[in-house]
Amino acid sequence: GESAFEDCSNLTSITISDSVTSIGDSAFAYCSSLSSVTIPDSVTSIGGWTFSYCNNLSSITIPDSVTSIGDYAFEDCSNLTSVTIPDSVTSIGQGAFVGCESLVAINVSENNNAFSSGEGVLFNKDKTHLVQYPVRKENSEYSIPDSVKSIGDSAFAYCDSLSSITIPHSVTSIGHGAFGGCESLVAINVSENNNAFSSGEGVLFNKDKTHLIKYPVRKENSEYSIPDSVTSIGDSAFSGCGSLRSITIPDGVTYIGEAMFNRCSSLSSIIIPVSVTYVGDYAFGGCISLTDV
Repeated sequence: GESAFEDCSNLTSITISDSVTSIGDSAFAYCSSLSSVTIPDSVTSIGGWTFSYCNNLSSITIPDSVTSIGDYAFEDCSNLTSVTIPDSVTSIGQGAFVGCESLVAINVSENNNAFSSGEGVLFNKDKTHLVQYPVRKENSEYSIPDSVKSIGDSAFAYCDSLSSITIPHSVTSIGHGAFGGCESLVAINVSENNNAFSSGEGVLFNKDKTHLIKYPVRKENSEYSIPDSVTSIGDSAFSGCGSLRSITIPDGVTYIGEAMFNRCSSLSSIIIPVSVTYVGDYAFGGCISLTDV
């Protein structure tokens, strides 16, 4: 059941009985010493957060009987290096492998009818939806395939090796937090033929540049003037941008979202225009150099 092994800090291995058909939400969450799990063929579902924060789990075999993997099932399994999705899996929840900082590849059986993989990246079957890019995949640059129409929530989150990502003309949807925590990201480039999104100097916008979605964390500019066309800025858009000392917000912006400038550690001053009517939680959290607003 849920949190069945709540006090499991010394648990190193476990064999699940073949009478078990499902593993509940958070069943092994925070079992930080757990290095080995044997899941029998009787299990058909792995719940949400089931193995989250199992920091010593380096490998796991998902049997052919499993049809669903829940939200954040393997979140922050920091030693998990690879995982293979068998034929049987038809559902993978949001952020199932987010924060797995050692994960090099997510491989999918060729006979799976719902999902596929390409160079260790997890997609749906026809590669129109990019589900998850492995955090520890060592490429510094990645061009999303032309078949992709949507990028999932947290799809590239915490991928510290990536310095640039290229979005093709085909992408029409980008999920929440898709590029969050990409600490090496210098540029997000968008095909000029894309009808939904655009980029300027490596910064991600919607097509007509009225909405600023994401400013790359490692872009080295010390100053940035948000284009006058921008009327809205995404939550966490500038989060972690430690090089920025000055940001100019244009008149017309009405909303400063949650964690928008969080951890902008060099930001010393900022002018909030008269048009702004809302400032979200932690908008300036961790701005240790901020002396004047």
